[in-house]
Amino acid sequence: MAHNTKNGTTGGPLAGVKVLDLTIYQNGPSATAMLADYGAEIIKVESKTGDGVRFLAGPNSRSDGLMAFNRGKKSITIDLKHKDAKTVMKKLVEWADVMCENFRPGVLDKLGYPYEVVSKWNPGIILAANSGFGPDGDWATRPSYDAVAQAFSGAAVWNGGGPSHRPRVLPWTFSDEVGAMNFYSSILAALYAREKNNGIGQQVLTSQVGATLNFQRATLQGSIKNKRQRDNGKEPGAAAAHSQQLQLTGDKKWIIISMAQKAQFQRFCNHVINRPDLATNPLYEKFPLIRGSENKQDFINEIGREIAKNTREYWLNLATKNSVPMAPCAT
Repeated sequence: MAHNTKNGTTGGPLAGVKVLDLTIYQNGPSATAMLADYGAEIIKVESKTGDGVRFLAGPNSRSDGLMAFNRGKKSITIDLKHKDAKTVMKKLVEWADVMCENFRPGVLDKLGYPYEVVSKWNPGIILAANSGFGPDGDWATRPSYDAVAQAFSGAAVWNGGGPSHRPRVLPWTFSDEVGAMNFYSSILAALYAREKNNGIGQQVLTSQVGATLNFQRATLQGSIKNKRQRDNGKEPGAAAAHSQQLQLTGDKKWIIISMAQKAQFQRFCNHVINRPDLATNPLYEKFPLIRGSENKQDFINEIGREIAKNTREYWLNLATKNSVPMAPCAT
């Protein structure tokens, strides 16, 4: 929840925005939870059996996902297939600024709430949908969850090391969260557009797969440029391991040293590890580029020998003093 610094009250930039939330599981509820964090009033509509995320923790267990993705919301149970549901839904649509759903395309229409209907009830309504594959194409109506989007978008193969290696899904329900952030920002853009358009709403269509593809855009750009995909089986980021180094300190604790600028590298060599010879070595004169890929591992090993001479706290203090990006790998 944002804090209003003018008068000291808790409110936020979205105070006064009313959201009717029909979303389920994670990629929708996480987006509407962010709206709640910034002050929007959310009424979450659950079916008579409840949001499916309630039951992922098993019987008689509290669902951490339910709590994490539905914080700050009010809730109501409505059987949308019931003959009298439309009477209640019409009142809620008239109340709302935004109506959110993440069903497969066409599901909300079959339930009787297409944009053409809800916009007649409330011309200012923003009807925002976040499906797995988007509204168009052969895959549009197929069911999807996080791992499906990761697989379809190429993220699982990239994370596994390339086409010749076993795909590996990213943790934290990656596509769900990337999709949620895209959904959230699209809703904000629609709210802004409504302010400029005399209060007239619109339909907003987003997808998990589209958001996951967009998240990979720099990697995709490189693959298109090089006409090939990375297929070395190494963990992601291995190519930049010299500029973002994982090192083990003398007290057996891991740190990350991240140096994207030559000036940071020079301060690190001269003032942190006291190795000015590395800063002047012709192989590293264009750091973060290193002359000859075979020299990268030697460089990492050389720094590793220095880092192993002292404790994590010692190195963190020196890095902070000399403005070198470094952090502990916390549990």
